[in-house]
Amino acid sequence: STQSTGSFAAMLLRPEYRSSIDPKWKKKIEQIVRKPDKSEEEEGQDPCPQCGAMLPQMTLECGDCKNTLPYCIISGRHMLKEDWSECPNCTWPALYSELTDFISAAPNTPCPLCNKPVDPANVQLISEPNLYAKLGETGEM
Repeated sequence: STQSTGSFAAMLLRPEYRSSIDPKWKKKIEQIVRKPDKSEEEEGQDPCPQCGAMLPQMTLECGDCKNTLPYCIISGRHMLKEDWSECPNCTWPALYSELTDFISAAPNTPCPLCNKPVDPANVQLISEPNLYAKLGETGEM
């Protein structure tokens, strides 16, 4: 399978590779990770974790229920109720499938947010997620 530019850029920004990036390319690579090229691939749709309405994976606000949605710290996609996990260190949400793939790449892979090594034994699929995790008191703004 072919990997997207965004996937390669995200890999380059891991701590073990970051120091070897030429400074003239670092900002560009960071931009690719933060704002992936949408023309590169068709964006899929997933249900809103709040109301179940289908919306693009990278959308962080639901047009139906008007809630701000928590996002995965690995992929940037909005969270899914049935694929919910979190970094065991900083407790920021991550899609279980994305987090387990991310940390299986190398031993002691650090969380991209808190930069602490993530122990695969401590990563769990959360069946009753806190839908307002890291959003404040409520999901509404």
